[in-house]
Amino acid sequence: MGKKIYYDEKKLAAESVFKDNGRFINLKGEKTYIVEKGKGDNIILLNGIAASIFTWRHLIDILSREFHVFGIDYSGTGLSEKKERKYSINIFTEQIIDLMNYFNMDKCILVGNSLGGEAALNIAIKYPDMVKGLILIDSAGYQENKEVTKFLVRLSRFKITSRLLNFCMSRKFVKKIIKWGLYNDEIVNYDMVDGYYKPMKTKGGLKAFIDLVKNLSFTEFNYNEVKNIEIPTLIIWGRDDKWIPLSDGYRLKKDIKNSELIIIEDCGHGPQEEKPGYVSLLIKDFINNKL
Repeated sequence: MGKKIYYDEKKLAAESVFKDNGRFINLKGEKTYIVEKGKGDNIILLNGIAASIFTWRHLIDILSREFHVFGIDYSGTGLSEKKERKYSINIFTEQIIDLMNYFNMDKCILVGNSLGGEAALNIAIKYPDMVKGLILIDSAGYQENKEVTKFLVRLSRFKITSRLLNFCMSRKFVKKIIKWGLYNDEIVNYDMVDGYYKPMKTKGGLKAFIDLVKNLSFTEFNYNEVKNIEIPTLIIWGRDDKWIPLSDGYRLKKDIKNSELIIIEDCGHGPQEEKPGYVSLLIKDFINNKL
C-alpha cells in the first residue's frame, strides 16, 4: 500500500477562500477554525455532516455586507482539531454556546443546513434565550429520515466500513456525492470538489466523520420539545432534496408555531450552494422584517 497523504489544516487555511477572515481560536482547549466577517446582528452558520465552513462561502460573502457573520468547523470537522473523543449533536451544541461566550454574544441568529439544522434546533430547545431567530435549511434530525439514519449508524459500526471509506475517498468519489445531493449538478467544478475533499483528507478527518455517524441518535433530542419553540423560524427547503424529504419541512412548519416554510423549486439538499443569492435574500428579508 502507498503512503497515506494528509492535508495540513494550517496550510489549507492559508490557501482558503476565507484566508482574510478565517483563523484558529481556542475553545475549551480545542483548536477551532472559524470565519468572522461583517458588522451588525450576529449570524452563526452551521453546516451539515461531511461538510465544513466552505459550504457557506457564498452566503458569508453576501450576508456579511449587512450582518456580523460567523462560520465554525465543529470539533473533528473541517480544519478544526480532531481529537480522540465522542462527536455528537450535544457536543456541537455546547461548542456553539462556547463560541457565543468567546465573542460575548447575548443572542444570535442560527442558520443550519442538514445536520447543522438539527444542532440549531437543539440549541433553540436548550438555550432559547440565546437565540434571536432560527433558519433551518433542509434540516436533518426530524422524523421522516429516522430509518435512514439508523441504517447509517449500523453501517458505520462495521470495521470494514472504515476501510472501504478510506479506500474510496477520492475527488471522483466526492464529486459523485456532491452531484447526488444537488439538483443542478452543472455547478460542480474542481474548486467545489476540492473544498469538500481536502478537509476530509486531513489527519483524523475520516475517523472523526465515522465516529460522528456512529453517535448519531434520536435520544439526544426530544422531538416533542420542538413544539415548544417560540423563536421566529424560517424553514427553507429544496423541493428536489433526495436526502431529506420535504415532508420533514412540512412537519417542522406544523410543529413550530411561529414559523414559515419556503420551498425552492429546482433545488436539492444544498440551497446555499445552488441558489445562494435567493437564499441570502430570504434570510435578509426574514431578519429585517420578522426579527
